Amino acid sequence: GHGSQRIWHNGRYILYYRKVIADALGIDPDDLPDDIYVHHVDGDRSNNSLDNLMFGTRKAHERLETMIDPKKYCVKD
Repeated sequence: GHGSQRIWHNGRYILYYRKVIADALGIDPDDLPDDIYVHHVDGDRSNNSLDNLMFGTRKAHERLETMIDPKKYCVKD
């Protein structure tokens, strides 16, 4: 992976930060929609403290990442 921790949950591995978000919402990680993306505010994918995590749609995540690093999603002509 890319620095993201994985944990065993209900017979499969999941990304730990998705469990942190699900726990904060009071739901099972399996009930967190697949189209929810999690952003690490400080850029450290191993820092899964709740105050370092934001979540939203794929499009919102790409917009946020583009503001932080325009080269990440913008294609040069």
